[in-house]
Amino acid sequence: MARSRAALRLLIRQSYRYPSGDPVAENGDLQGYFYIYWTEEYTDDGDLIAKHCTTQDHYDEGCFADWTIKAKPCIKEVNGCEAMFLYHFHDHPVWMIGPRVDDDGGLRGTRSMIPQPGSYTHLHWLTENPESSLEEVEELFDADIYVPTECNVSMASALTAGVICPGYFLEIKAVEDFVFEHGGEKIPVREGVDNRTHLNIVTSYRALDPSVVVLPGTYQ
Repeated sequence: MARSRAALRLLIRQSYRYPSGDPVAENGDLQGYFYIYWTEEYTDDGDLIAKHCTTQDHYDEGCFADWTIKAKPCIKEVNGCEAMFLYHFHDHPVWMIGPRVDDDGGLRGTRSMIPQPGSYTHLHWLTENPESSLEEVEELFDADIYVPTECNVSMASALTAGVICPGYFLEIKAVEDFVFEHGGEKIPVREGVDNRTHLNIVTSYRALDPSVVVLPGTYQ
């Protein structure tokens, strides 16, 4: 199992680290790892439970690269792709890919913007913060990437509904079987492509409360 302790050159957050070597391919794809730490808790079946490494204390105590990551851009200035933040509630932030307003006032997405082939089921946004890879990505694509002020936050709970942020689609693969606890759920993970643990993109949306209006580029 790979257990890289590469320098903290983050895409976005501490749970994502680059492997040793060049994290950015010539075509703009990124690669890296998601890390876990083992808790002292067990499932009813006796399986040890893992959680995301999110603090330096976790890394100091020992974290393991139990997911490998491949990432492809969703950046308007690069490939016309747009991701709009919808909401965040206990779990990963939910994003609409290629938002379009339909005749009934709902939102429809654009599936053709999701990379293929592959299994890119997680969207992570870029910021202008020092820990982001934005400058590196701009240099690679020779592009001036616009980042709204509302995107420059490190926590999903601080994002604003309706904001469109540049980001990357992530394809996540587990390197072994384990149980991952996140969002109040204990999730069995199997070696190989993992579409269970980080799924956070949708292609249609309508608020249940008619007083809540979320449109692309509008902020509440």
